[in-house]
Amino acid sequence: MMVASQFDARFPELRARFSNRGISGDQTFHLRERWEMDCLQLKPNWLSILIGINDAWQTENADVETPRTVEQFEEDYTFILQAFRKKFPHSRVIICEPFLTAVDSVTTKLRRELDDRIDVVRTLARKYATVYVPLDGVFQAACMYRAPEYWAFDGVHPTWPGNALIADAWMKAMRAV
Repeated sequence: MMVASQFDARFPELRARFSNRGISGDQTFHLRERWEMDCLQLKPNWLSILIGINDAWQTENADVETPRTVEQFEEDYTFILQAFRKKFPHSRVIICEPFLTAVDSVTTKLRRELDDRIDVVRTLARKYATVYVPLDGVFQAACMYRAPEYWAFDGVHPTWPGNALIADAWMKAMRAV
């Protein structure tokens, strides 16, 4: 919402339309399952995607019988991007890096799981992205000035200031285009 608001305020003449299809708790395989309906049918000129933290988070969740591997994450994310590129070869892709702030021992433990997925996201971005938004780096830098909880109360879900960080980083990355 903050990205759309900032973009629309700065470029009202473009009459951009934003459609947020994110579902709390979803992993990349969930997005893959609904990709046709939630993305491809919309025929977007631009795609902005932020996914991956729940894939890492679920590896540590005792309620999940079989956590998905980094390889499965890469397969699902690659499928999503390839399907988009195949159907819309001239559309632009913005890939946002998943992020995590270390607020407690659980998020500290998740760091390795997320780092492995960030490596995948960076590799895919080099191949498919028009714009890359390095959100994990943005959040890590911000944690130098305020406690991690200030930006993401549980390390994963951003607070209002955390959402503002995301919007500012997204807008800054877009200026490079």
